[in-house]
Amino acid sequence: RINIAMTQNGYMPEFMKKLNHHGSPVYAIMVNFVAGMIFFLPFPGWQEMVSFIITCFVIAYAIGPVACTVLRITQPDVPRPFKVPCVKVFCYLAFAICNLIIYWTGWEIVWKMLFTMGLGYIVLFVHDLCVSERLPLDARKAIWLIPYLIGTGLISYLGAFNGKNVIT
Repeated sequence: RINIAMTQNGYMPEFMKKLNHHGSPVYAIMVNFVAGMIFFLPFPGWQEMVSFIITCFVIAYAIGPVACTVLRITQPDVPRPFKVPCVKVFCYLAFAICNLIIYWTGWEIVWKMLFTMGLGYIVLFVHDLCVSERLPLDARKAIWLIPYLIGTGLISYLGAFNGKNVIT
């Protein structure tokens, strides 16, 4: 169903939204099956793949506390229906905990996550260069992610969890 929605938004080819007589998107299911099998290739088992997916989720969650802190500083007068007490403390703690979870998954998972993210950025920028309707990208706002991801990879590589054990 996500492939159908992506087709409707123009991110996937039109054939993906074709349904069979049971109402199932057969082509989308086949594409997902092939993609799923490809994703299993770099992982020796189900546990490693789940660790990879969780690490990807956690890296996405790590951006939330940063965004919250920045919005509190740059937009202090915006009405907020929900207010977190001691927001800076909770944001710093959440960011630190997310990074510890990423570190604890180990270098074997982190390098695959960073590689996949790098491929995603390459695809995004190539798409932006090749398509006449450009995406509204403002890379300057996300430039901090580059040293963050490099640092995350370096710490994991030097770490004690399948890394070089320089950082114990």
